[in-house]
Amino acid sequence: MQSILAIALGSSDQMVGFLGLNLEQTSRPWDDQTMHMLRLIASIFTNLHIRMQAEESLRRSEAQYRALVQTLPDSISTMDMNGCYNYVSEQTLRLYGYDSPEEMLGTFAALGVAETDRERMQQDLQNLREEHPVVTFTGTMQRKDGSLFSGQAHIARLTDSEGKPTGYIVSVRDISESYRAQMELSGLNEELRRTVLELESRNNDANLLNELGDLLQGCLNVSEVYDVVSSTVPRIFPGMAGGLYMSNASRRYVESTLQWNTPLHSELVFEPDRCWALRRGRAHLSEPEHNSLSCRHIVEDSRIIALCTPLVAQGETQGLFYLEGSPDMEGLQRTQQLATMVSERVALALANLRLSESLQAQSIRDPLTGLYNRYYIEATLQRDLHRAVRKKSPIGLVMLHLDLQALPAAKKDHWIQTLAGYLQSNVRTSDIICRYSADEFLIILPDAPLTDCVRRAESLHKGFSSLRRHYKDMDFNSIQVGFGLAAYPEHGDRINDLIEKVRIAANQAVQEPEDPYHIAPQTAAS
Repeated sequence: MQSILAIALGSSDQMVGFLGLNLEQTSRPWDDQTMHMLRLIASIFTNLHIRMQAEESLRRSEAQYRALVQTLPDSISTMDMNGCYNYVSEQTLRLYGYDSPEEMLGTFAALGVAETDRERMQQDLQNLREEHPVVTFTGTMQRKDGSLFSGQAHIARLTDSEGKPTGYIVSVRDISESYRAQMELSGLNEELRRTVLELESRNNDANLLNELGDLLQGCLNVSEVYDVVSSTVPRIFPGMAGGLYMSNASRRYVESTLQWNTPLHSELVFEPDRCWALRRGRAHLSEPEHNSLSCRHIVEDSRIIALCTPLVAQGETQGLFYLEGSPDMEGLQRTQQLATMVSERVALALANLRLSESLQAQSIRDPLTGLYNRYYIEATLQRDLHRAVRKKSPIGLVMLHLDLQALPAAKKDHWIQTLAGYLQSNVRTSDIICRYSADEFLIILPDAPLTDCVRRAESLHKGFSSLRRHYKDMDFNSIQVGFGLAAYPEHGDRINDLIEKVRIAANQAVQEPEDPYHIAPQTAAS
């Protein structure tokens, strides 16, 4: 009779097979010793099988690992604790230009890093040993032939089963193309940043120039132009000093009329021929340190850059726009362009004001004598009457009526100009003189009562007599002058009434040479 014994091969969590025994039945029983031996044999078979499985699994894993490493684009290598290679992949050989693994194995990995970056890599390895499980190193790598490339390495610690470091695994990637692209992108970004800053600067300049132009257009006099320039121009040229120089009436010199960020390294008054800009009629840059042709009004041995721009408008040079800065200042070309635009606006504003003043003078002045005309005097008398009524103060009027019929036509203009000059020299500064008509002069005397008007007429008449004696060759003796006198409030408070009464009185006086002073009849209310 046969007996079959089956013993399971494996562990508590894994069954790997059975050990079967086919024995003939004997009278001998299966004792404990026999069973122990059988179990021992089963255990040996089990361990052998498991080991064979582990070795097979390890071979497969290693094959998969190698296949994986060979397919990766990055270079993979391992180093011992001394930093020497003990494994290199095919990609590593190609990346560093070696022909076989034997050329690299046992050599220091640091030799694959450019000398300028080796110390930094050693510091990263030190940090890896002490603190971090993985570090990333980006720097310049070196091939076998000495050529360089940009690389990025990821370095991780290798440990044994007890957690003790045994070496390092390193993956390296050639990032030369991406680094080059990054540098190009960085360059483009920097160029874009500069472009944006330039556009912002130009936009700011345009806004300030527009503000300057708008304010200058609203100026009513030269003083307001100076105020606008002093408040706006320093913001257009921050950090620079400057000023305006204006030509005097004779054009023999220019004089500083406005300054900012003083003191200036320029004379405050000088002849136009001492400035190249005024000579040439265009902007001139003086750079003493560069041996350029410097304007002679700039102080010698001054370490500055000076920009002189003439103030030219409507073909006339009115003065000079002056700027100065340090020799290392930036944006010199931009400064020159802005200076030209600022000078054009300032010159145009000054020219327009002068034109406006000229037109205004023509509208209120007599062209022959330069005295005020009747339109201006009527407006002025209206204002003075309102003030006199409010303050209850008098106003006197003296009118001179000339009889020029006996005077030759060629001498009339000269006589009228002579009389106008005489009147201007013999009245108070507060008095207002006008040529009311071709043969009439009107004098307004604020705060003067009628008695003052009489004394003033007598004084002028005596002076007129001296003119006759002085200009004997001009037949002034043939001229008759009559003085008409009126005053507020005695002769009314209406402009037309006052002027009409004083004109009638003057006309009567010129017709009666023996009595050259006529006082207008007073109103009934007076």
